[in-house]
Amino acid sequence: MASESISAGEELYCTMRRRNKEQRATAHDNTDMCKLLLQALRKRDRLQQDLFKHIEKQSECCSEVAELSSPLETVLEDAARTAQHISSLQKQRQKDIWKIMEIACSTSKYERGRHRSYFLVQNGKTLAGG
Repeated sequence: MASESISAGEELYCTMRRRNKEQRATAHDNTDMCKLLLQALRKRDRLQQDLFKHIEKQSECCSEVAELSSPLETVLEDAARTAQHISSLQKQRQKDIWKIMEIACSTSKYERGRHRSYFLVQNGKTLAGG
């Protein structure tokens, strides 16, 4: 449709240009050219309305993004702080586990040593350090 209008418009324009100066000076019926011009203006108006709708929608989206950006930044900062806190708690937990393991191992050595010296004394043997 659009290419037909363009070619029809070009054809009308070329026809008007082919007329000599005397014919151009006299009044002629240019209804076809006016119809094409009106059609082009209507199409331009429709396209402008579509463009304005898109711009309005884009503006609304930008407003929503602006409204959500501050709370989103706050949430991201909270998430980062929470992740850091969890990491420090995990490090502390690991230290505590190693401390418990150290205590358990030293207690186990002590208990084994006590049990061993009791066993040696019971059998009547005298060994040093038991």
